[in-house]
Amino acid sequence: MVQNTYRVEEHMPSHDIYLVGAFAQTCAHIEHTLWIYCVNNRLSSSSTEDDVLKELDVRTQTQKLVVALTEIQQSLPDDGEQRLLAEINARIGAGRHGRNLIIHGALSKEPGTDQLRLHHHWKMKGEKRVFEWFNEPLAPGALEQAIGSADELLGMVHELFALGKARWEGVPDGGSAAAPEGNIP
Repeated sequence: MVQNTYRVEEHMPSHDIYLVGAFAQTCAHIEHTLWIYCVNNRLSSSSTEDDVLKELDVRTQTQKLVVALTEIQQSLPDDGEQRLLAEINARIGAGRHGRNLIIHGALSKEPGTDQLRLHHHWKMKGEKRVFEWFNEPLAPGALEQAIGSADELLGMVHELFALGKARWEGVPDGGSAAAPEGNIP
């Protein structure tokens, strides 16, 4: 087996690269599964192509996904699924800035130390992207904590999807014929 090295390893240790990659993919699976949950809650087999395209737009920004999930949450009966969705939405909102820093920021190791620094240059204020220079040391264990929190959230999302799926399957025309197939729990 050939060992590849990548230029990014000049900036940070391979273990940290692995953690950032695991975090990125965990976040991607959270967002993908929640989007499929939205599709199944908001579309039916009688939905038009325009309806499907509107749902595709929901997947383009986390904030649009949060809005769609909030609308679904308000339509659910006051039960375990609604409470779980509220908790998931709260966690996404609370963790979004940190997620964006890790996903969109550049990490680099301080010369001569094991300390990582995070470089980032913008944040969202409402719907507007604004300049904000961020060049700070990353707290020890921050990547492990981020992936641990994201992994826990992914477990909650899988649980939510299972609750929704049970509800969709119990209703005539439940779920969506437009929902894509894929690696969903």
